[in-house]
Amino acid sequence: MKTKQKFIFTSTPENSGQRLDQFLHNELSVHSRNQIQKWIKQGAVLLNGQPNSPAYSIKLQDKISLEIPPESISILPDDIDLKVLYEDSSLLIINKPEGLITHPTAHQKRGTLVNAVAHYLQNRREKTPFTGERLGLVHRLDKDTSGLIILAKTTRALAALARQFKEREIQKTYRAVVIGNIKSRKGRIEGSIGKKVGSFKMDVISGGKESQTDFKLLEQYSGHSYLEIYPRTGRTHQIRVHFAKIGLPVLGDRTYGPDPEPQTRMMLHAYKIKFIHPIQKNPVECMAPLPRSFNQVLHELPE
Repeated sequence: MKTKQKFIFTSTPENSGQRLDQFLHNELSVHSRNQIQKWIKQGAVLLNGQPNSPAYSIKLQDKISLEIPPESISILPDDIDLKVLYEDSSLLIINKPEGLITHPTAHQKRGTLVNAVAHYLQNRREKTPFTGERLGLVHRLDKDTSGLIILAKTTRALAALARQFKEREIQKTYRAVVIGNIKSRKGRIEGSIGKKVGSFKMDVISGGKESQTDFKLLEQYSGHSYLEIYPRTGRTHQIRVHFAKIGLPVLGDRTYGPDPEPQTRMMLHAYKIKFIHPIQKNPVECMAPLPRSFNQVLHELPE
């Protein structure tokens, strides 16, 4: 018999006033906001023991439960090669290539990392308790960003890792090349990030979510800087937005930077991750080597 996924939350002062659907998406972002809205309307979400609407305004100490039936969504497996860097009974850590979408969307249901993971687990005859288009994803990477991404195999591991991300206990390190010469050897960029009015883009705006990005200069080139980057928060497009805002857009970023050469990949790679294992409680550190495409662009930069 398939089991259901069940999550229980209690709101805090910082959640007061949030919409119910946004609250659940912030707490457990492995499912899209649209999918959460459907479950609320279907009665899979109870607020203080009763159904409610997605637009309900959260109050202090509200009890929210989300119970997802196993038949909600079926992920179709796709035979796509995966570079698995770490695996045990609770976790998968994968080195995602650039150009691969992390999870299915309304416009693309096949050919994503999640479809590849479904095929990988099916071949190993491993069963997952997860439903939904994100299949245990703990976090995401943009399509054109390569590098480390974690998937939980159990609901217990997912909940523990989601808490670590929320509490900023997971240390992430990126490598990037930005356009322009940075003046300091290391520093911090701060600026609240939110969605730009009338656009799909994110921006540094008043009333956005507090965001911090630390960096260290690895090497200076003629007109470019090679950096190691440590995001202290995990906002959508955070690194790309922060560096574009200070006039140093990521090389190859077609959204926040100038139009690059067609052959230039986006020079952003999730290089290293450190966290406490959600079940075994021991430290885990994993590193994804720089892809050949990244090294090729790096080696062709003018000195």
